[in-house]
Amino acid sequence: MLAMFPTVDPSLYTPSLTVDLSEICLVSVVRFACGQESTSYPDQSYFKLVFIEDGEGSCFIDSELIGVAAGTLVLIAPGKRHHLSGLKMTKRWVAVFAIDTLFLGLASAETWLKQPDELVWLLLLRPNDAGTRYFQVAPEQRSKWLERLHQLDIELQERLPGFMRAACALLWLLLIDTGRLAVSQEEKSALQLKPLLKDVFQFIETYYFHQISLFDVAKAVNLTSGYLTTFIRRETGRTVLSWIIEWRMIKARRLLLTTEQSVQLVAEAVGYTDPGHFIRQFRQRYGNTPQAWRRACLSRNAFDRARNRDEF
Repeated sequence: MLAMFPTVDPSLYTPSLTVDLSEICLVSVVRFACGQESTSYPDQSYFKLVFIEDGEGSCFIDSELIGVAAGTLVLIAPGKRHHLSGLKMTKRWVAVFAIDTLFLGLASAETWLKQPDELVWLLLLRPNDAGTRYFQVAPEQRSKWLERLHQLDIELQERLPGFMRAACALLWLLLIDTGRLAVSQEEKSALQLKPLLKDVFQFIETYYFHQISLFDVAKAVNLTSGYLTTFIRRETGRTVLSWIIEWRMIKARRLLLTTEQSVQLVAEAVGYTDPGHFIRQFRQRYGNTPQAWRRACLSRNAFDRARNRDEF
């Protein structure tokens, strides 16, 4: 039987919320038995971590064909085209998460870039450095992976008090272990994030709600626009504009869930002078308009509170 984080629409990625709506957590984990088709996932905005428990098969990530067997771990970055139908004859776990799941309640770019283990950032900020990320977990380590995935599944299904923090902690452990698999002796010198990245993210976090552009960010860090574009794309696999939008969308989702502000006011608060442009970008990323997304999340939260009252 599929173990899936409950949702309110066909998309797997409806956020789960704390009771006070102060935090946002987008994470799901599914265990597929041999013979079951994998769920079709949206390509944008979400990372996928696929762990093969048993069996053999293959999957396409972009144009690369990857053969898998028991113990294979595949990390799929946002935006990568992928087909998992070749995994049908495997037992597998698929964990899906948004990057801001890892930073519940943390808004500062400086905090983002001072996380204790830079192995994770080697994977999440630089997902395109070495093409598709896939690894083989040693047989003696596989039970640990299965235990953590199973516990993450339990936390997301039972939703006991503190489940979000527990889920986030388990996800961190999985990613740290993935990062350790990714690092060879030759790569260790690349783990230190360049200070320039911190300067760029600090500026974006501070001024995202203004009409900032690539030129403004480049000026703030004393670089030409062309050099900054090349640097950020090389280091993160994304553009400066996409990072500005990332910050705006994180803040917009929090405002939608923690305030009663209209969509127009939310758009203005996160730097959009044209609400229509904000709505289009929001829908492109999350598959729904801001207002529909807000209603779905609040409805989900009301259902969970009622269920918790019944259970406790």
